[in-house]
Amino acid sequence: MQKADYDLIIMTMSRWDGEVSSAILSLAKELAQHRRVFYWDHPFSIKDLLQNWRSPFLASRKPQLLQGKLQVRAVPDTPAGFRAVTPPLTLPVNFLPEGTLYEWGSAWNDRVLNRALEQLLQKENIRRYVFLNSFDPFFFRTLHAQPQPLLRIYQSRDDISQEPYIARHGQYLEREQLEKADLRLATSQGLRDLLHRPGTPVLRLANAADTGLFNQALEPAPLPPDWPTAAIGRPVIGYIGSFSALRLDYPLLRIAVNEHPDKAFVFLGSGNFDDQELAARPNVHLIGPRPLVSLPDYLRGMDLTVIPFLRNTLTSSIYPLKINEYLAAGKPVLSTDFSADVREFSAVVYLADSASAFSALIGKALNEDNLERRAARCAVADQNSWAARAATFEQLVQEALTKTATWAH
Repeated sequence: MQKADYDLIIMTMSRWDGEVSSAILSLAKELAQHRRVFYWDHPFSIKDLLQNWRSPFLASRKPQLLQGKLQVRAVPDTPAGFRAVTPPLTLPVNFLPEGTLYEWGSAWNDRVLNRALEQLLQKENIRRYVFLNSFDPFFFRTLHAQPQPLLRIYQSRDDISQEPYIARHGQYLEREQLEKADLRLATSQGLRDLLHRPGTPVLRLANAADTGLFNQALEPAPLPPDWPTAAIGRPVIGYIGSFSALRLDYPLLRIAVNEHPDKAFVFLGSGNFDDQELAARPNVHLIGPRPLVSLPDYLRGMDLTVIPFLRNTLTSSIYPLKINEYLAAGKPVLSTDFSADVREFSAVVYLADSASAFSALIGKALNEDNLERRAARCAVADQNSWAARAATFEQLVQEALTKTATWAH
């Protein structure tokens, strides 16, 4: 199918230069190889500016934010079609209760963003575009910039009701966005089923991996300079991801660490590691977040990769981004069976339904690793590359354009 002629504007909560990678950024970069993609920053509020005044994260944005100007720029090491967009400052309103004052502030922010969008459309000569809001339902509740998009898409990436801060207004605003969208996407089976309503169907567009990047872990190379010295020469159990207590099963990890004192447990991630007693164990090693491009270097040192998630309402709607990254690196994967999506990988992933089963499977997974199993893991990951997901996205957009009859030939 020939790619339709349109630009793509992506509004998302995940900023392009955040400390950890995001699925929507990876998809955006893949799509930018074939069309112009304008990756729109989650707006900074006046409160964000004041609280982070000296942060290097704001340094390149501060002049434009202070002047109320739209910023559009190319980003090094991204495809030629990729542009990062930072809109003007907005008002902080999420702390307000639902009601008149919140609605006034929300409408103010939408007016600011619609003016910025019209500036972007004029500045970049954008005439035909698709607008994708990826899990940021707080903005562009009304989209009146001219010209209007050919298609309006909303993508949900998590169960918004389970994240207390964003759930405050997020639940009803997400439903509002879904009802206004021409195409509705979710990253997991559980999320799709949760959001589906008669007349507003939701389709799954699952997460994926940069398989070419993570295949690099298959090749021998020196370990990173910050690799824990105490982990060298021991079997290494590795985890990469969020340390959030809403996801990570700390009691399960305690059992695993206690029952495998001869093994090193290496955790790379963002957020606070909530179990300080566990963190102090001599065979537990914490490393902070690392850029996506460096993750294969760390995976190379891991003998077994794990997804030790809780089995709860939030995780039941998760298709874990890391699973295909682990598989593309050829590593054995051990996971709790927290969602229907992770169970799809049962042919190449060890699944545990309890803490004791998880701990028992560590030895089995390490002992059974071989070249044949590594090849099988890589083959599964290849089916879940970002190139494959981008092709699916393009197809869904084309079908939606045809269905809504907004595509002008």
